[in-house]
Amino acid sequence: MKMNQKKICLIITLLFFYLLFVSAPMARQRTITDSMGRHIHIQKTPIHVICSGAGALRLLTYFQAQNIIVAVDSIETRKMFIDARPYALANPQFKNYPIFGEYRGNDNPERIVCLDPQPDVIFKTFADMGYNPEELQRKIAIPVIVLNYGDLTHYRSALYQSIHIMGDVLNKIERAIEITTFFDQVIADLKARTTDIKEGVCTV
Repeated sequence: MKMNQKKICLIITLLFFYLLFVSAPMARQRTITDSMGRHIHIQKTPIHVICSGAGALRLLTYFQAQNIIVAVDSIETRKMFIDARPYALANPQFKNYPIFGEYRGNDNPERIVCLDPQPDVIFKTFADMGYNPEELQRKIAIPVIVLNYGDLTHYRSALYQSIHIMGDVLNKIERAIEITTFFDQVIADLKARTTDIKEGVCTV
């Protein structure tokens, strides 16, 4: 009888440590569905990220979360005679960050794994350009969230979906709603101001 009690105590102890050290990290994770329909497991709130692909870092600045990046791609550090990117003009500090790869999504896995601190998540636009997101995630074991950049005309719904995905990842859902609402208000205002202008007519 005493032997059975010892076995029961041992099993309970082992179960306790399993729940403490194995289940706890899993409980801190959540699942995000990205623009490709991939289900990605991430930590509850990433505190370090990188943004790969055209427009990815621009989207992050909409969330006023540019302070959580740990590196940039090469386009951010280039010296340009004229730079027409408002998000970059508003954040000159981007030029001083380490480089994790070339622009247009040509990521360098070796540079990424050498970053300190390591990114918890990689946001990546234009998945068919540059380094394949599936291969990159498999190679460096960092979640890669693919976003469809879209636009404010024919593919506005794709852009809005990406904004909401990023907001979900960053735990900034309210900010995502603010961003898309602002776009809708500005577009509605422009339409109201131009209702009397005939299509195809330009007056100077």
